[in-house]
Amino acid sequence: MKKTYYSFLLIIFLFMIPAICFPDNKTHKWKYVVKSKHYVVHSDMSKEFTEEAAKMAEAAFTAASTLLNRTNRDPRFIKTIQYNFPKKAKFLKEEEGTKIYEMPGGVTIEEWWLFITRYTIKMPDGRTFEFYDASREGKKVNIYLYNTQDEYKKNDPLNELGIRSGAGGWNPSYGEISFGLIEGRGYMNLNILIHEITHQVIDYITFIQPVWLDEGLAEFAGVNDAGVYSPGLIRYDRLMRCYNAILTGKFVPLKKLLTMDYEKFNAKDKEAVDLHYGESWALVNFLVLSKHPQIKGRFPKYFTELRMGNDPIKSFKKYYDVNLVEKELINAIIKTATTPVH
Repeated sequence: MKKTYYSFLLIIFLFMIPAICFPDNKTHKWKYVVKSKHYVVHSDMSKEFTEEAAKMAEAAFTAASTLLNRTNRDPRFIKTIQYNFPKKAKFLKEEEGTKIYEMPGGVTIEEWWLFITRYTIKMPDGRTFEFYDASREGKKVNIYLYNTQDEYKKNDPLNELGIRSGAGGWNPSYGEISFGLIEGRGYMNLNILIHEITHQVIDYITFIQPVWLDEGLAEFAGVNDAGVYSPGLIRYDRLMRCYNAILTGKFVPLKKLLTMDYEKFNAKDKEAVDLHYGESWALVNFLVLSKHPQIKGRFPKYFTELRMGNDPIKSFKKYYDVNLVEKELINAIIKTATTPVH
């Protein structure tokens, strides 16, 4: 009896560890909360700023969804399975705490829980994908906007764990976005929000995305000088970094960028990381907006390959000539960087 009692206390303690050790976005007493179609925005800044953030969030979500063709519900796409899971899953059995469901077309889904609910999708052809219940498409996402970077780093659980190091982030395991405002930037802080919402939409659509694409798409749109959401934004800091890298021979070859993993992309060398982000932004802008006959209109087809779980490199080479893209990308960077701004 005593052994059982102590075991019970141990289990309770383990469940309490996250609440005891780590701050939580939800425990912060927010002054302003604004709800929109897809989001619940929390902020201490002002009611006006919180409402504007909610509007910008919806604009970013709609634009990213349109660009990436989120509404394409072809049965082959993994996200269709995720979207329809609550409606069409048939419970089969439970094995060692894992519940197994069957979906139409021979797809099976395994559900397991450890602080958060996670699912593993197993396709008939052997492909495997995972997603979290908290960030399943169709659920409202909480957005937490802290007054300062220090507040954000103090309260966001992933910062406490040392997992996150940037100005903010989309957390699929908790289904939330959080970041700290940077003093003096005002409404330009919403660039971070647009960046993270793009990550969210990408995560809704595909599970296998190369890091250059994930970060490049997140930088594709932003807030312009008038404070308006703007896709295809020319980020002059990124542009000039790429231009200088070309002049000094430090430009990362396209073949290397395409195969770079998250660890190498986010190296300890800040100058290298900034260049990786810059080249990723430039590449995505070029692929989406280029009018070159061998590049124009191919991006949606390439992205569709990723939605189906196909290999990123093989898919890229299926629609693009790597050497041609690199050559034309460099030419486009040089031309844009040396053209006077009116």
